[in-house]
Parts: sequence; structure tokens; C-alpha cells
Amino acid sequence: MLFALVITLLTALAFGLAPALRVTGGHVGESLRAGRADTGDVRSRRFRRGLVISEVALAVVLLVCSGLVWQSLTRMLWVDPGFRPERTVTAQITLGSDYPDSSSVAFWRTLLTNLDGKGGIEAAGATDTPPLSGGGIFTSIRLLDQPPRPADQPLMSTIRSVTPGYFQAMGIPVLAGHDLEWNESGPSMVVSAAAAKAFWPHQPVTDKQIAFHQEPKGKPVVGEVGDTHEASLATPPAPVVYVSMRRYQRVFRTMTLVVRGRGDIAALTQTIRGALHELDPGLPLYNVQSLQTIVDQSTAQTRLQTLLLVVFGASALLLAALGIYGVISYSVTQRRQEMGVRLALGAAPGGLLGLVIGEGVALTAIGVVVGAVGASFTTALVQSLLFGVGRGDLMTFAAVAVGLVGVAVAASFVPARRAMRIDPIIALRGE
Repeated sequence: MLFALVITLLTALAFGLAPALRVTGGHVGESLRAGRADTGDVRSRRFRRGLVISEVALAVVLLVCSGLVWQSLTRMLWVDPGFRPERTVTAQITLGSDYPDSSSVAFWRTLLTNLDGKGGIEAAGATDTPPLSGGGIFTSIRLLDQPPRPADQPLMSTIRSVTPGYFQAMGIPVLAGHDLEWNESGPSMVVSAAAAKAFWPHQPVTDKQIAFHQEPKGKPVVGEVGDTHEASLATPPAPVVYVSMRRYQRVFRTMTLVVRGRGDIAALTQTIRGALHELDPGLPLYNVQSLQTIVDQSTAQTRLQTLLLVVFGASALLLAALGIYGVISYSVTQRRQEMGVRLALGAAPGGLLGLVIGEGVALTAIGVVVGAVGASFTTALVQSLLFGVGRGDLMTFAAVAVGLVGVAVAASFVPARRAMRIDPIIALRGE
């Protein structure tokens, strides 16, 4: 607040200094000779008009940037994440040293089986990486039914460790084959639609095998599921290989629990805590949040940046409107005698209306052109925030230009109406 106060005072002093010096440095004789008919020197008029043009240009730049980011946010919010976030709770559980590696699978199987038997629970599963977190493992894989690839060109994929029931809890559809199962003879895999398309285009994925690194044997692929956005809603779905947690039982001690059910989030959370404490009262349940909250948090930064740009753009628009109104109003006041002479010589009031509004529109048009050129370069600063819209979107530029012209007409209308009502006799008598 102190910083804002100091900046405000310095701004008032800086912008008040120039007119103060101009007044104190003038010549009394010239001022008296000019009288009330003085319309201001050319330098002052140019300065005022240049200030308005600058305000309009700045408004164009900020409004174009905020318009592009706003469109990006709107389109991002309409993106299907690939799962159904409603009525779903996520939470994390970390198994301590008292749980040996050999018992981790048994713990999760028992917990998820108990949850499936609770009233109001529709599905429960777990994964090593929370949704929309962008984490996990990205490693090389080998497709055993295809020729070996060159050593310097490995096939890479995102790997997720999941339990049976995870896809049902997340609302991810199974497109082919079947889900992972607790009673499977060995660790199996499920691939996403993007992985199936990238690895085996136009081929069924069931009965295929994937191996990691230099493992001599692979694991069977038993199903294909829908794509999901792993890192963010703005990032296209990438190939993902979902591996049964039995494959990684010696690696992941922390897993994210996903539970879908009926009722509110608080009731679901209480049910989850009860099932966990029945199994081990000493294990904490932490990072408890709804799946919808995770989706909202993934766009929180974009929403904040959009809000800031919209506020700045609206502020610049208001300043431009005030600037246009101030300059045109002052111009009408200074040209009062001229307006009176025009009316006395037979000029129509509507002609004065068009004359005054035309001055405001002309200044705005120049500012729009200058601002459009500036915006074509400054939009590069927000390009990383754009999604589904290009930085040179013509519709955004056109909408801003038309909107500013409308603002110019509105801001010039009041001074123009005042010019129409000037009494020629009074104006000429003042001369």
C-alpha cells in the first residue's frame, strides 16, 4: 500500500509538472491578446491527441492479448479429460517400513476389496501417479512382435502402475480386451488408444507383448482403454502403458487411491478412512481431494493469468474512453465560437454531431492501427498460454477494433450533443 501511495503521488507530480511549467512560463501579453477565442497552440493539441492515440494503442494490445487468452481458457475448459471427475475422491497412502515388498500387493488388494463391499462405493482403484500431474515414468520399451529398433532410436512411452478397478473408478472406458485382474497368472498390461495407434496401427492389441529395456521376456497386453490427458488439458494425450502394480511392487511405496461412489465427497472420504483404519489404524490418509478439484487446479494458473489480462485490458479501455472524452470535450469548449459561427451561417446541428464524433473516431482509428501493429509482436509473450487459437487470430483483432470504435463513438457523443446545443448568439457575443 505504501508503494502504491508513493507511485500515485509521483505520477501526479510528474504529469502535473508539465502544465504547471507551461502556465508559469507564458507571456501575459500574448494571453490577453488571444482572449477567450484561443483554441490552444498546435503543440498542445498534438500532445493531447498523441496521448489519446497512445492510450487506444495500449488498449488494443492488452485487449487482443486478453481476448486470445480468454478464448484459450474457454476452449480448454471444454476439453474432455478422458475420465469422469464427478463423484470421485482421490487420496494418497504411503506404506512404511513395516510393510515388506512382498505384502504391498496383498495390502492394496484387501483394501480395495473392502472398499468395493462398502455401501455407496461404486468402484475403487489405485495408481502410482495422480491424474493430470504429469509425473510418472517415461522409459524405453520393446515390442516383441516387431524387429529390434536401432540403439540410438529407442521406442519411448509413459508408464503407469495401476491396480484392477482403476479404470472403472476413473471412468475411463475399456475399448478392447478386458481390465487388469487380481487373479491373473502374471503381471499384465493395458495400453491407451494413443499407444495402440502408435505401436500397432490397424491391429488388435490383445495378445501383443511389451518388454522393458533388455528384458528377454515381455508382459502380455490384455486390453485397450480410452486416452486421458496426463500433464494438462492443453497437452494432447500421449501413448500410455498401464502396468499391473505387481510389476512394480518393489518400487512404489506411495500410491494414489481413487474411489467413485454415491453421495457427497465428505461421506465418501469418511467411508475410505473407515476401511483404511479397519485394515491398519496407524496408516494416514493424506492429500484427500475430489477428482474435480484436481481438474480445476490444472487450469488454475491459466484462469489467474486470464483474469489479470482481462482486468488490465478493461482498465486500458476505460482510460482510452476517458481520454477520448476529455480531448473531444476540451476541443468543443475551445471551438465554441467556431461552432457558433457555423450554426449562424446555416450549418445543421447534425453536421456538428458528425464533425465532433468524427474527430474521436479518427483518433481512435489511428490508435487501433498502431495498437494492432504492436499487438502482432506482443502476442508472442502470451503464446505459451494459447490453446486452440493462433496469436494472429483475425476475429480477435477485428472484434477489438470494432469495440474500440464503438467506445470512441460513445465517448464523443456527449461532447457532440453539447456542440449541437450551442446558441449562436451567445457564442458570438462571447467573441
